[in-house]
Amino acid sequence: MIDFLIDGVSVSAGENESILKTAQRCGITIPVLCGASKYRDCASCMICAVYDRQGERFLPACTATPKPGMDLESCSERVLDYRRTVLELMLGEHTGDCLAPCRRACPVRFDIPSLLEGKKVQGTPPCETCPAPCEKACRQKLLSGYSVAIRNFVMSHASPGEVLPPDQGYSHTLKIDIKKLKESPPPADENGCLHCQCAATDTCQLRKLASALKPDRKRFEGKFSRGNAVFSGGKLFYEPGKCILCGRCTGHFEERENPVALCRSGRGVKMRVSNPLTLSMTECLSRCDETVTEICPTGALHK
Repeated sequence: MIDFLIDGVSVSAGENESILKTAQRCGITIPVLCGASKYRDCASCMICAVYDRQGERFLPACTATPKPGMDLESCSERVLDYRRTVLELMLGEHTGDCLAPCRRACPVRFDIPSLLEGKKVQGTPPCETCPAPCEKACRQKLLSGYSVAIRNFVMSHASPGEVLPPDQGYSHTLKIDIKKLKESPPPADENGCLHCQCAATDTCQLRKLASALKPDRKRFEGKFSRGNAVFSGGKLFYEPGKCILCGRCTGHFEERENPVALCRSGRGVKMRVSNPLTLSMTECLSRCDETVTEICPTGALHK
């Protein structure tokens, strides 16, 4: 066993056990985006960084193994500042809306998109006395000049009950190029809704970390943008603008030795999750198993 310190607490690691695995076993929380319990960690996100006080350097907890007598910080202010900067870099190339414009505009942040999709949403918002800012913010209005009839729809379909408290979590907002939106409009449903809201609004691990660390999302905004294209194949959708290159999906397929699955291409800031050379992205997605959406930490891969 290797004895060392994490935040002043004495812990012991097994042979070849990472700092992260040791911390998790000892009940010490270290955030991670690029790894998952059954897939190999690859230190691509550096959210799990810890500070080595003796070596005076930051280490990726998911892949680094401890040395005897190490003294590590996992939640000090300099570690939190480091993780905040990492998040700011990720958010600088992140595109898409955490919450749909209509939901952000709603005074009570009612889950309008889910209701429009036919899902059951608890509560009845005060639509009768509301001036409908949701309809003014509707992206369909930018596209066609007419917004979705949200107020009438909500009043007709909302379930009785108390509305849940407004969502106060981090909310990334997509800057819209109206010309590009009109040139390549997203598909609308029978209500006219464009489904702007992220598919992982309530489960996105990136959003949860951003809500906790409160990064400056505008610090690197637009410097590494991946665009806001949406690819589809079978029941799967892939949005490169929401991908953080964590490696979970590619690791998922590598372990299964799936030759038609998603892979990485390029290097540095040009690295992307892409399709094999012999297949289009549509063909690739249609051949991927749907369970891959369960391990994506953001809304980049969804059904």
